[in-house]
Amino acid sequence: MLDNKDFMERIKNFEYSNKILKKILSSEKDLEVKFKSEKTLYAYYSDFTKMIEILKKFNKDNTLYDLQEIIVPIAVTLLYINKNLDELPDFLPFIGLLDDSIMMGNCVNMLKDRLRNEV
Repeated sequence: MLDNKDFMERIKNFEYSNKILKKILSSEKDLEVKFKSEKTLYAYYSDFTKMIEILKKFNKDNTLYDLQEIIVPIAVTLLYINKNLDELPDFLPFIGLLDDSIMMGNCVNMLKDRLRNEV
C-alpha cells in the first residue's frame, strides 16, 4: 500500500496523473448517478459537476490549474467517493454515505479558498 508521500510523488508524475484523470472521467456517469440518487451527496451535485469540468479542462490543457493545489484534491475526493475506499461501506444506512459527504464538503471548502486566492 502507498503511503501519502509515495502517493504524492506518483501523482506528480504526468503519466500517472493522466491515468487517474482518465479513470475518473470515464466514471463520470457512475458518479453522476451516485450524486443524484444519494441524499447526503445530492447537496454537492453542482460542485461535483464543476469539479468534473475542471478535470476536463485540465486534461485538455495541463497549465490551467495547479496540479497539487486544485487537481489532486478533486481527484482524490472523487476516487474516494467512486471506489468506496472508505472505512464505512456505502451499504450501511446513513453512516455509509456520511463519510463521502464529509469528504466532499471538505474538498469543496478547500477549493473555494484556493480558487478565491487565485482570482
